Amino acid sequence: MNIINKRLLLVIPFILMLISACSNNSQNESVKINALNEGLKISNSLIHDQTSAIYKSLEEKLVSYDSKEKAIVWYPKAMAIKMYSDSMRNFIEGLKTDLENEKNKENVVEFLFETSNKGNELYDKLLAYKNSILNIDPELERIFKNTIIVITQPFDSLNFNQEEFTKTFFHKASREMSLSILNRFENNIDIAEQETVTFCNFQVGYYDDGIRTDTS
Repeated sequence: MNIINKRLLLVIPFILMLISACSNNSQNESVKINALNEGLKISNSLIHDQTSAIYKSLEEKLVSYDSKEKAIVWYPKAMAIKMYSDSMRNFIEGLKTDLENEKNKENVVEFLFETSNKGNELYDKLLAYKNSILNIDPELERIFKNTIIVITQPFDSLNFNQEEFTKTFFHKASREMSLSILNRFENNIDIAEQETVTFCNFQVGYYDDGIRTDTS
């Protein structure tokens, strides 16, 4: 595991602690939530940079004689992961845009996530995303079935439903807190994408000074 990934793993529990600390309205809530969002954006940016490098590595292996045979198998699977991840991120970004642009500031969260059922839709899409990633290849399911987190560990491991999800994360939440929660879910997607794409890249093998190291 590289240094940046280790740092991210140390940051995530702190982020969750901040979410809990900011859950009750207070005079300093906006300041705390803004700090939380800044941390999540930095985290996401670091992950995106790393993941882009992994995609590039896989693409380069497609044209190398030594790696092409395995890359032809695993590159499309990595592209499927990218497609599902981009689609999930786009949906979350759309929810964030709706929150930020809605004129009714008092009831925007209730209207969007409860009245308009976007909370239910988000829950379904997050679970569908995880299943889609795992179904790309049996090895991905074997390795990541119990480790990919798209909501939180309790929600991923226990049989919660849509209503419980929406109530837990968005009922009576402020606009700012809801944006933070969405940023957190987006961070989960980024991490899941990087971990699974790294696995795909590793299946092809890596090279050190032109010497191939086989992972099979």
